[in-house]
Formats: sequence, structure tokens, C-alpha cells
Amino acid sequence: MKKSNLLILIVLLLFPLGMLVHNLALRAAFHDAREQPVNDYHGDRMFHRTLPSYSHIVVEGGVRLKSARKRRISINNVHTQIWVGPDNKPSLQFRADMKPFIRTEVRNDTLYCWFEADNSRDWMMVARSYRELTIRTGAIKSIRTDSVNLDIVQLAQDAPVALQCTNMTVANIQYVDIPLLDLKGNHTIMYISGGKMDTLKYELGAGMYLTVQAGLVIGKKEMVKTDPHSSFNIAGIPADSTQLKK
Repeated sequence: MKKSNLLILIVLLLFPLGMLVHNLALRAAFHDAREQPVNDYHGDRMFHRTLPSYSHIVVEGGVRLKSARKRRISINNVHTQIWVGPDNKPSLQFRADMKPFIRTEVRNDTLYCWFEADNSRDWMMVARSYRELTIRTGAIKSIRTDSVNLDIVQLAQDAPVALQCTNMTVANIQYVDIPLLDLKGNHTIMYISGGKMDTLKYELGAGMYLTVQAGLVIGKKEMVKTDPHSSFNIAGIPADSTQLKK
């Protein structure tokens, strides 16, 4: 028999034997395998942070990208809740998914909240969970928000409040009990539901849609300025276009 044919015969005989040994080894490993613990998902866990006192709130929802200097993007706006009332202590609450991205600072009597990410891909990684941020405080002078979905659950105090909303999708104020709300906004759909205020002062920019439902008691309404591309409906009664100030 030629040497080449002999080598081929040896290979043909060894290959099935090798497969048999490999399968036996896999079978033994399968029977000896132990169940591995499953890593729990902790993205729904809430973190609570106590803050120094402040009189103003500034929330910037557009994430700052470190990979592009001074660049900001707004993807899947963060849902921000604000509670103002004597029973609330200055604090911040947020989901575990948001912890690597959220930044806060209390400076010059103002709470600043913003978000940073290395790149847009990292920011999008938390899109599978609900992005939410809750701010609580006993009293406030002004609230300014940009590129967030805002939900003011309670706004109750004896002092007036200035509220400015820009580049948002929807803003809701569920309950108010204040002497004056000085409202400014653009590119936002805003609803004010219930409670009472002595005066509603409003200045509406382009793309601002304001609806004040009949459940809110207003002593006085003061219109400062409205953009031609804005509209409002106060206490369920459509505004008379002839009253608009140019």
C-alpha cells in the first residue's frame, strides 16, 4: 500500500474516533454543569438625593455629548416631576438607569439639573426604560425647563412663581395654590388642571398652546403678549382673537 493511501486511511479511522471522544466530553460537561445565578435588572431601582435649599430650578433636558464639544441633543425627553409645598424637603429622585448621566448642582440659590453622555449611543442605551426625574422642595421662586416633559404635580405656596418652558412636548400642572403664576413659553403644549390663583399672567411664544381647564379658579387674567402661532383656551372658554395684543 502506498504511503499516501495509508495516511488517508489513518485519518479516516481517527476522525470518527475523535468525534466520539469529543461528544463524550461534551456529555460529561453537560451533566456536571451547575445552574448559574441570573443577574437581576436594577434599572427600576430609585435613588434619592438630599439637596441644599434653593429658590430657583433650572432643568436642561437635552443631553450634553462629551464627544462633541458644546453639542446637545434631545432624544426621548426625560419625564420631570416637580412637587412644591410645605411638606416637601429639597431632594432629587431618579431611576438607576439615569445615574451615570444625571448631573446636579446648587449654585447661587439655584438648582441646576442636566445630563451628560460620552456619545449618543450611550444615551440611547437607557431608552428602553422610562427616564424620569422627581424634584421636591418646600417653596420656589422660579422654574425654567428646556427639552423635558414636565409634570408639576403640586405648586402650593404663599409667594408668586415664574414658570418658563421652552422646546418641550407636553407640560402639565395638576394642582396650584399660589397668588400669581407668571407663565412664559414656546413650542409647548401646556395644561393647567385644578386649584386656584389670584392672577394668571401669560406670555406665549411661537408654538405655545395653553389650556386652562374649568377646574382652576382664577381671580384675574393678564395677557402680556401672544405670538400669532400660539393659541390658548382659558377656563374652557375660547379666547377672543380680537383681544390679542400685537
